[in-house]
Amino acid sequence: MLKHVIFFLCFIGIGFSQNQKCELIFKDGTSIQGYGSLTKKDSIKFRIDRESKPDVWGNENVQRITFFGFENMEVTLEYVKAKWQRKYELMEVVVDGNIKLYARFSAYWTTTTLNYGSRKGANYTPSQKNTDFTLFLKKPTDEKVILVSTGLFSGWKKKMLAYFKECPEITEGIESGEYKSSDMKKLVEDYNIYCTE
Repeated sequence: MLKHVIFFLCFIGIGFSQNQKCELIFKDGTSIQGYGSLTKKDSIKFRIDRESKPDVWGNENVQRITFFGFENMEVTLEYVKAKWQRKYELMEVVVDGNIKLYARFSAYWTTTTLNYGSRKGANYTPSQKNTDFTLFLKKPTDEKVILVSTGLFSGWKKKMLAYFKECPEITEGIESGEYKSSDMKKLVEDYNIYCTE
């Protein structure tokens, strides 16, 4: 998972301003390769070659986009809808399969005031960029993605037992402590191996 996060952060840093080799996959199943970049409003600027003028695409026609490049890795982002939102947004596909695991990344800045003494003008406020990611699940029958809540009082175990109730291999692993909230990638991969027809 960490490898994906590092890659995505590198990608996000340049993704808004440069064109990266990619493939657009449309809702009708067709696809096209070219060069793309993301806009801040979850749209995709796409061009067939680097010299062409880009077209702007959104969730009306596009299902997903796969970027190729960094360290021979691929990153796929898919348009999904969360329960509390009216619009679709691009989320990274961490695990693709019958049940999908998505990650949404968000960056924010924090500042800290450091006081270097009592004299006037001795305070310094550095800014630091931080990045968080949130995980989501989606079954084929789910209209919207489901938030994976983690933390001490999140009720993660109870929610996951209910979500994966039709798969004894997974629920037994959750009950025994084999799967924890930090093991979501492996949990979903195992579900897709053992509990998918």
